[in-house]
Amino acid sequence: MDFFEINRHSWDSRTRIHVKSEFYNIDGFLSGKSTLNEVELSDIGSVSGKSLLHLQCHFGLDTLSWARLGAKVTGVDISSIAIAEAQVLSDRSGLHGEFICNDIYSFGESNNKEFDVVFTSYGALCWLPDIERWASVVAQCLKPGGLSTSQNFIHFMIFSLVTHTFIEPIQILKSRVPIQRMIGVTSLP
Repeated sequence: MDFFEINRHSWDSRTRIHVKSEFYNIDGFLSGKSTLNEVELSDIGSVSGKSLLHLQCHFGLDTLSWARLGAKVTGVDISSIAIAEAQVLSDRSGLHGEFICNDIYSFGESNNKEFDVVFTSYGALCWLPDIERWASVVAQCLKPGGLSTSQNFIHFMIFSLVTHTFIEPIQILKSRVPIQRMIGVTSLP
């Protein structure tokens, strides 16, 4: 099984759990609540009448939240289960969205549309094996003068060669010990 099939299978499984989860609050969404945060709203601004591509849209809550604000939305995700659930949410909410099941790179090769906004949300970039290729897809999908934004959080840990434990970056910042010494490196190339 290759990387994309493993990833697809993983997100198919996660979607079955996520659509039932209180965390995603589908009932709240269907009653009119938005899943977008202030940072996305202020970064992108008004989307009324604009075309918006949401890469790695999962099952479409953010995508349809943009539609609720007047965007003409297209969501792309690797999971067929997620895309099917996105279409169900589109139908149930009365918000129109086009949902495409494809990995981002294959979508980039076959897509011939340009969008006013290309959006990627939290936790999406860490699943990509080639971030430069992703950026290339984003660039080719943007209309001239379009806007791309990626809302992400990056959480990583550093393995200490000295203590053989994982160290969170916040610990490094609090310790004020040079990172080279903390991880047991005396000089950097």
